[in-house]
Amino acid sequence: MALSVLFRNVEVENDTVINRLTFKGNVVNRNFKDIEGYGLLTTYGKDGRALETIFFELPELDRSSFGNFEVYAKNEDVEDYELEIFEVSERKKNQRIPSLENVNQSIEFSDDITVSSSVGSLYTVMGRYTNKNSTPVSGMARITFFDSDGRIIDSSPFLLSRIEPNQTKTFSTHGMEIEGYKTYEIQIDSIREEN
Repeated sequence: MALSVLFRNVEVENDTVINRLTFKGNVVNRNFKDIEGYGLLTTYGKDGRALETIFFELPELDRSSFGNFEVYAKNEDVEDYELEIFEVSERKKNQRIPSLENVNQSIEFSDDITVSSSVGSLYTVMGRYTNKNSTPVSGMARITFFDSDGRIIDSSPFLLSRIEPNQTKTFSTHGMEIEGYKTYEIQIDSIREEN
């Protein structure tokens, strides 16, 4: 039986100084189980084309409760948006709280990362990652692009799905406008041990 989770009271704030939209509101757990998971925000332009897709971690929710979420997106040419539950699972009692301290942060990214442009100014990043921990983990990572002066051009998060010890998986993420980037950096935003 699927777990039922809803977004409620969503507000969108437009900060024109830093060209950023802030989406915030409540996530409601309609189950008699404690849960955790990820949400997905997609923004759309006038022609209905997806502009940006952002994964974000949901707050841990006790049974029949609600929590707050906040996620950011670029505000350029955004006409509409969609919030979805990407993945949700039951949180076990006595499960250690997900944190960087539970694991060694030993996720290795391959050297053969590819960055390619697609339709218009959209780009796609693809690569591989390997779990060097002794336990299964999952998490969120981010790739950030810099210009020749070291200024950030774009930053795009992506999901690290559950991965077993010494296993290698592929990842991909999409974003906009990285023309002229000189370097990029991949970092882990959050990681947690899985049962």
